[in-house]
Order: sequence, then C-alpha cells, then structure tokens
Amino acid sequence: MDIPTIDLLSFCSSQSDDIVNKIANACQTISAFYVTNSTLPTFENDYEALQQLLRFFELPIDIKNKISGKINRDHRGYAFTEDVESNELREWVYIGDENGDSYAKNQWLEEEELPGWKHAIETHFKLMSSTGKLLYQAFSLALGKEKNFLEETFHREPTVLLLRYPSGGKCPEHTDVGFLAINLLDSTGGLQIKPRGSDIWVDVPPRENTFLCHIGDALERVTNGLWYSVPHRVRHEKSGYRYGIVMFNNPHAESIISPLDNYITNNFDENNEHKSLPIIYKDFHRRRLNELKY
Repeated sequence: MDIPTIDLLSFCSSQSDDIVNKIANACQTISAFYVTNSTLPTFENDYEALQQLLRFFELPIDIKNKISGKINRDHRGYAFTEDVESNELREWVYIGDENGDSYAKNQWLEEEELPGWKHAIETHFKLMSSTGKLLYQAFSLALGKEKNFLEETFHREPTVLLLRYPSGGKCPEHTDVGFLAINLLDSTGGLQIKPRGSDIWVDVPPRENTFLCHIGDALERVTNGLWYSVPHRVRHEKSGYRYGIVMFNNPHAESIISPLDNYITNNFDENNEHKSLPIIYKDFHRRRLNELKY
C-alpha cells in the first residue's frame, strides 16, 4: 500500500476538497501520509538546524541524567531505554510547551553545559506547533467540521520527543496516545507501520523534504473507530545512529475524549465499542506513559 503525499502549501492556499478528501481517506486506511511544502526544517534541507537540537545526545551520560525523566510523573526529560522484554533500545528527551501548566515542567541543563540548546528547542517547537495548527485545520475539514473545530474544541497541547537509536536500536510496536504526530525522519529509515486490517509491516522510507503525519488513539476515539490509530515500530539495523524528532499534537489535558455526535454510530466491529466511553485525556495520557520502562 502506497503512503500518500499531501501538499501543505496547496492546502493553505486553496483548502481544496481534493486535499481534504485525500487526508480523510488516508486516516481511514493506512492512517499516515507524507507532508511536503511545509516551513519545517527537515534532515535534508536544514540538517544543521536539527543538529542543534540533537547534539544533546553527544553529552556524557552523567550530564544527560541531570534531567532524567524518572523524577516526574509525566516523564519530562531524558531517558535511556534498554529492555529485553519489550524489545526496546533507544534514548530520548521529552519536552512540553514551556507555557503549558497541565503537566510537569520541562527540565533543562544549565546554559554553560550546552550553550544555545534550550533556545534551539524553543525555536523549533514554535515552528512545529504552527505546522500542527495547520494540520488541525485540515483534519477538522476532513471530519466535516469548520476548520478551527479541533483547535477550539480540544485546545491543542503539543509535546516534542527527540530520539536517538544506536545500531541495532529498536522501538516496540505501539500506537500514539494523542491526536496526530509530526514525525521528522532522517535518511536511515527503519520506521514501519501496520495498516488497518493487515498483519504485514510496511516500511516507511524517508522522502526528501517531507515529514510523516500519523494519527493516535484519542483521534480514533473521537471518530469512534472511523479513523485508525496506526501501530508502528522502529528497527534500526544499519550502522551508525538513527535520529528522529516527533511532535505530538495532543488535546488539552482536561479534554473529554469521546465520539463526536455524527460518529457515534460508526461501529465497524464489536472491538470498537470501548471507543464510545468518555475519558479525560490527562488520565488516558498518563496511563500510557506509565507503561514506559527505563
């Protein structure tokens, strides 16, 4: 199954039905698509800008552990995960909106320990967040709503995950918990997804000057299973490191996640029944984070 490509510039200029329908179809089937013509730096067109974020991983482990995510309930900070049982090997830094107050505060190194790092993160966070806002508009239209519906109803709270995988690194099969993810892929590949109704893993090759967008569990619940939270995993079998930068565009912590009125009858099979049960997003989010092992 081919992964479609969405031209974000064309959406901004025309908001055409063709683009909106293409997004809706992708979310019902493969649940992922590439996005081109955005303002985001990618690993191909501005590698140096992204390296300003990722150079954290080059620090000694004792410095990195100064901002360990183990010390707060929302896992904000650094983690190295090597777990045989879950088949996981990677390290990451998890960062939220500096202006948000729903979760634990971000942790930062002292400026002299990594000069300019916090500023680089905050600058890129704003770029990714503005792109997330545009995608929220596109998704709103694809749901048959006004373009600001998702933003005004669920009040987006984004977070960013910086990732590094060593050779042989892995991330086990999982789905994301929020609404939609913006996934910047480096040139090494290794990401795989499992489309709806399939047991076959599909490789997601990096495409020049694009990022990948895929949806999560909360948006699947809001559509009562019409849209599909795609399982995905990483298998990095090449030499050297694999890097990634992901922004999760999540609903506000206090949002009630349940099917929209016009999606309540979308019962595709008996397994979708649980998606009609209302849940507070913060509870949903923390429950999933607490499954992490590191």
